[in-house]
Amino acid sequence: MLVWGNEEEYEDALYIEKNTRARILPKMNLNSLKALISKADLIIGNDTGPTHMAWALNKSSLTLFGNTPGYRNTYETKINKVLESNSNVDANHLDKNDYSISDIKAKDIATAVKEMLV
Repeated sequence: MLVWGNEEEYEDALYIEKNTRARILPKMNLNSLKALISKADLIIGNDTGPTHMAWALNKSSLTLFGNTPGYRNTYETKINKVLESNSNVDANHLDKNDYSISDIKAKDIATAVKEMLV
């Protein structure tokens, strides 16, 4: 299931939906998103609201980091894991042109997910 918050994210979600078995959810408010996350087995996403909400709700999450530092924005637990790109991140000067999150391999994400759902 794909959640989105703005038109650019919706366009990305359309592309993903067209090329995978994922499905786009309708736009929702924060209470609806919180309710959805509370019922999910695992949340996968970048350094943004849904993954932070999963952590706060004690739900399994895998957070992907590219141009932001994972150590600064997460607290890893048995059920909350992080995958970071190989980007050299300067937490004081984030590079908005760094799209290294896309370098995280799908295989690495799948491996982490399998380990978390066992």
